[in-house]
Amino acid sequence: MRKSLRSTHYHYVGGKRVESVPPGHWLLAVWRLDPAASPEQPRLLTKMSRQGCADRRYWLRAYAALPERFALLLYPLQDLAALLAEFNAIAGGIASRVRIINDDAELERAARYVESLPVRSRLAERPEEYPWSSLGWIGLGQRASVITPHGP
Repeated sequence: MRKSLRSTHYHYVGGKRVESVPPGHWLLAVWRLDPAASPEQPRLLTKMSRQGCADRRYWLRAYAALPERFALLLYPLQDLAALLAEFNAIAGGIASRVRIINDDAELERAARYVESLPVRSRLAERPEEYPWSSLGWIGLGQRASVITPHGP
């Protein structure tokens, strides 16, 4: 079952404002970026993704920070509204796509989607070659300290 959230000032599903993810569920969020506005956005969003996971604010399954797009797949351990607001501030706008992930098969599809973005955007030949992504970070030998491959 796929649930979509549309963004205006808040995130909504089924016409109701959502400020948290139900227990046992992951969140996929995608932001559109303006490469001309700030060429530093991918680096800053990557740093923020890794730091939030290290600070145990969420479990991080996958992320990719491209010049035109930032995608993040996480399991929030703290206030969702605050987490999204922080990413919104750096991304320069509200997430254009937000989905609640509620089963393992959907989680794996979402992770493959995020991990394939650098290749699909022709920024790398293989996902692990792109430094501003979770697979790029794993390729640097950092998986155990930052990336959480499986949650609850």
